[in-house]
Amino acid sequence: MQALHNKTVIITGAGGGIGAATAQLFAKEGAQLVLTDIQIDAVNAVAASIGKQAIPLQHDVTNEHSWQQVMEQTMAHFGQLDVLVNNAGILLVGDVVHTSFDEWKRVQAVNSDGVFLGCKFAIPLMEKTGGGSIINISSNSANMGVSTFCAYSASKGAVRSLTKSVAAYCREKQKNVRCNSVHPKGVATRMITSMFDGIND
Repeated sequence: MQALHNKTVIITGAGGGIGAATAQLFAKEGAQLVLTDIQIDAVNAVAASIGKQAIPLQHDVTNEHSWQQVMEQTMAHFGQLDVLVNNAGILLVGDVVHTSFDEWKRVQAVNSDGVFLGCKFAIPLMEKTGGGSIINISSNSANMGVSTFCAYSASKGAVRSLTKSVAAYCREKQKNVRCNSVHPKGVATRMITSMFDGIND
């Protein structure tokens, strides 16, 4: 039996990389997919490759209203929300001295604020249908110091700590919602390979 049969899943940043790969895997497991990305052409292509069980939505994870629209469209189309994969993220190369404050704020907005908003709006919908699972994509950079990934490492550290707070809240309030973070090391996604020349397989 397919592990995600009749489960509705939102995956952010699904237009490429880890998000697109997750979408393909979840589709094979029978999930009904809401695939979101700020790049609508990219997420349209991923949804088209999967078929009718996936709908694409343009989505700015830093925007509260955009999150509300995604949740409304998910409920209108599928009537439930079982899983949220907070995957959308950006990477900026820069140390603490050479990262501008605007660059810092942009990375925090996408990587940290976006995850906060996703958790905030997903939990009440999951509670309505008996519970669910939130999966936050953090990074190995959250567990160690990377001098050239100052803003990115800090944002993923926030995701790691936020995940623990959300899990504790859901347990305390008996929401029947799990919240876990995943901490990949290096993955050869377009976001990574576009920054480095000559990266090998």
